[in-house]
Amino acid sequence: MAQAQRAIKGLLQSRLPQHSAPHHLRARIMHTLRTQPEGLSFRSLLQRLFEFQPMPAFASLALLIALAAGISMWAGKATSSKSANRETLGIVMNSRLEGEVVCVDCTLLDISKTPYTHDARHRLGVKCDDGIFWNILQTARGSELSAISSLMHRRVRIKGHLFPEQRLVDVTEYSII
Repeated sequence: MAQAQRAIKGLLQSRLPQHSAPHHLRARIMHTLRTQPEGLSFRSLLQRLFEFQPMPAFASLALLIALAAGISMWAGKATSSKSANRETLGIVMNSRLEGEVVCVDCTLLDISKTPYTHDARHRLGVKCDDGIFWNILQTARGSELSAISSLMHRRVRIKGHLFPEQRLVDVTEYSII
């Protein structure tokens, strides 16, 4: 084990350029360590690093932040389950939705009175009676519903899973009203 660690250390030293700290910085650090070893905190050391070597300090800080974020994400994934994910996303399973099939882009641009030119493809969604637009998740049934251009401006009843915060509906069944 120790031999493998020495081999890795030797490989890193041979491949990575080493930069020595300026003489005045090394002398100041040594003086501070000798005179006030208990007065050094992580914050004060980080502050001094930013004063004397700003670029490596930013790189080190970015690495620390990325490492902390990675550990947090890994720990979160390791402890979560499907039910926890459903609660986090606020999924409403097996719900019903009723409204008019519209091109979301065209309708929103018309409402805002913005001049536009639209390509041949429309992004179909459902506009409910309360004015909320729901985008159709492109699963097998959702793609099937989106592909039928004759449904434009027709009322449909959709059964599926709702993602309220994202305003998405995963269509499992639909019928024309």
